[in-house]
Amino acid sequence: MAFLPITPGITAQIIIGKEPAAEYGYDEEQIIARKNYERATYLQEHTVKKYIQFEDDEMSSVKLTVGPPYIRGTYMVDTRLTFYVYFDGMQIATASVLRKWFRSRDVGTMWEHTIDGVISIENGVKKLKKFKFSPLFISGSSTVL
Repeated sequence: MAFLPITPGITAQIIIGKEPAAEYGYDEEQIIARKNYERATYLQEHTVKKYIQFEDDEMSSVKLTVGPPYIRGTYMVDTRLTFYVYFDGMQIATASVLRKWFRSRDVGTMWEHTIDGVISIENGVKKLKKFKFSPLFISGSSTVL
């Protein structure tokens, strides 16, 4: 489950089948761009990277949640909270929750939203293309240069 210490109560999870994906830490050191140090530092502090385990052709989804302590009682600090979901560097979905959603709920209610795929329009008809893990092929050479 991805979460940032600066936003407690906000999470994102990859779901495979009906279960949360097994996650593994990302130990690589971050490289900060020299040209735009401030932006690179901001992105590093606001990004969570995890490796997940999957099998070829498994169906997956993204589960987003917002709750306490980010929500105080029935009050959300921001008027709108928007999630931008990226896969392989491409934005594939967005999801938003408004402050007024929490005001009409009981204290402690969690907002949950699941993204099952990408919505596309084909011949004027909306179609859901579900997320599916493609087979992973690794090729390499044993020759050392």
